[in-house]
Amino acid sequence: AGKSLDKLAVNLKEHAEQYMVRLPIEVFRQLSQAKAKINIQLGTSVVQLPVSVWAEDVNDKTTSITVKIVKPSATEEKAWLSNLNQRSKGIKPVSELLHVQLLAMADQQGATSLPHKHQLMITIDNVSSEPVLGIYGFDPAKQQWVFISESLPSSGKLTFEAETSMYVAAMSYTNSFTDITNHWAKNSIDWMAARMLAGGYE
Repeated sequence: AGKSLDKLAVNLKEHAEQYMVRLPIEVFRQLSQAKAKINIQLGTSVVQLPVSVWAEDVNDKTTSITVKIVKPSATEEKAWLSNLNQRSKGIKPVSELLHVQLLAMADQQGATSLPHKHQLMITIDNVSSEPVLGIYGFDPAKQQWVFISESLPSSGKLTFEAETSMYVAAMSYTNSFTDITNHWAKNSIDWMAARMLAGGYE
């Protein structure tokens, strides 16, 4: 972090299924007062978290804030993506599938999970090569995929709010239907298919 503490950049180069970034409460308060963001680099993706939005969930007993990032096992990811493929063959992942959890640590009390929802931003490199980008979430308990948000055109930056129970990933959508190329409702069909509201056969 620089002197102004306007941003804390963390580059996680090692490949692991779980990452923990711990902020002592003094550092957290400085970042919060400066309305700073935490940028966590994971491969070609950057997860950004605005610190100040958590401030109201921290009390005098909090000693540190931990950002916990978990990736599914290879077996889980294969099964979950197979589930997605059954719903839409046109949706493909372009970032890692991640579960982000915010934990408030307090002496004698252990860890407490912060809000049920939190704001994140994932930045994708080479966005121009992807036709349509969006954020999708998977809830392991419900075994269900949901469409969360789409990106601004060509920005590569997807800002969204996600349930803490969900694993999230940026996905691209490519029309997989061969019979709607010149159809008058093609744009509407693509819009619904990208959100998993409509399906069909290739």
